Amino acid sequence: MNTEENQELNSEILRRFLGKERLVWLIVGIVAIVTVAIVVISTTLILTKKKITTIEIKSTTISTTRSTATSTATSTTSSTTISTAISAKTSTTISTATSTATSTTISTIITTKTSTVSSTATSTTISTTISTAISTKTSTTISTTTSVHRPFYKNWFRTSSMKDPRIVHTATVLKNGKVLVAGGFFEITDDGMSSAELYDLSTATWTRIKPMNNGRCRHSATLLPDGKVLVAGGLTDFKTPMNTAELYDPPHEIWIKTGSMNIDRHQHTASILQDGMVLVAGGLNSSGIAVNSAELYNPSTGKWTPIDNMKQARRLHHASTLKNGKILVTGGIINKNILDVAELYDPLTKSWTITGTMHYARLEHTASVLANGKVLVAGGQSNDPHNQILRSAELTTHAASVLDNGSVLVSGGMVGVSKYDNSSEVYDPLTEKWYISGDMNCVRHRHLLSILSNGTVLVTGAAALITGISDNRYKCPAELY
Repeated sequence: MNTEENQELNSEILRRFLGKERLVWLIVGIVAIVTVAIVVISTTLILTKKKITTIEIKSTTISTTRSTATSTATSTTSSTTISTAISAKTSTTISTATSTATSTTISTIITTKTSTVSSTATSTTISTTISTAISTKTSTTISTTTSVHRPFYKNWFRTSSMKDPRIVHTATVLKNGKVLVAGGFFEITDDGMSSAELYDLSTATWTRIKPMNNGRCRHSATLLPDGKVLVAGGLTDFKTPMNTAELYDPPHEIWIKTGSMNIDRHQHTASILQDGMVLVAGGLNSSGIAVNSAELYNPSTGKWTPIDNMKQARRLHHASTLKNGKILVTGGIINKNILDVAELYDPLTKSWTITGTMHYARLEHTASVLANGKVLVAGGQSNDPHNQILRSAELTTHAASVLDNGSVLVSGGMVGVSKYDNSSEVYDPLTEKWYISGDMNCVRHRHLLSILSNGTVLVTGAAALITGISDNRYKCPAELY
């Protein structure tokens, strides 16, 4: 074999060797690339999964930590029961402390729940326990709020003032809805007043009308069936009683003289009977003595007729017209003896009979006839030197009226020696309890309450210092309840 053949053979062998090597390296390279790709992708997936898990855990931890300091909103994602219980407590200071303690426990629950699904049962049990504890505290808060509920609470509002300040006057609601205020006493004049005025609810104004024929205070005023008002007795100058009487005629706005009573009297009572007659009983006569005499006024004839005397002489007592037509007279005073005895007048027999005595002797009290036929007697002054202002209402010289809903409104009065009051309260016959109501704008005693056509209450008169100046003593404006 010559040299050229050898070289060609060697070249062929080299070409073949290099061809196989190239194939091997190509295969090895492909395998290496595939291996690297698998490793890289797997590593990337693992790292990504770990990163996501870490972010979720961190996110859960952060949101749970925030719920401790901020609000209850985060708790909603953890448990509906817990969220509801906590939201009921967020308005109080106590709930804030409870929420902080609870949110720490909730964060543990959320972490466990994130890491494994099987922790759901455990978290449910824990959240139920927390919910029960919180709801117990919530119920305590609600009961505390309920205890301050005042169902009969109303406010008093000022209305226009009377033209003439006065006390120990009369206030009569007329059939046309207006209120007739007549007579009374004003410290500057030291005489019974003859002035009269009308309050009109529709305009909330007072209008002077013609004065009475005689000035008087501590008199009586009675609305008659024909719409007229009978005014009888009283004091002319706060010292001298009278027996005169007169009628107010609303259509003509005039005063008409009528027959005089058989004796002078003031601090008496006057009651309208079912037959239209007017019964006047008791009082103080011109000699300064409490009397037991009684008489009837006949509107048809304008005359007074003496009838059977009461069993007990008295003044500053109270007379109530019962549903059966009888008149119940309670309390009062004779000389210095305050009375607890009560008696009934029967219009059919025109006679008096003693009935049960009250638990307390009292004068200048109030007596209100309830819808159930019972009579509520409240307050007054007693004989007890340790309890001169009766604690059954803690008031004397106060005012009371039966409201349209059957409850009784009591306001003002004197609660101690020259200590006047502006508070009011309501008695509910259904619960037999007293409820606090709003305070009047002025302290008052010896004032009057009048129920108006729309159910509101008009208060007139005051005998309590407003500024401490004597001349300003009776100038408290009228008010509406």
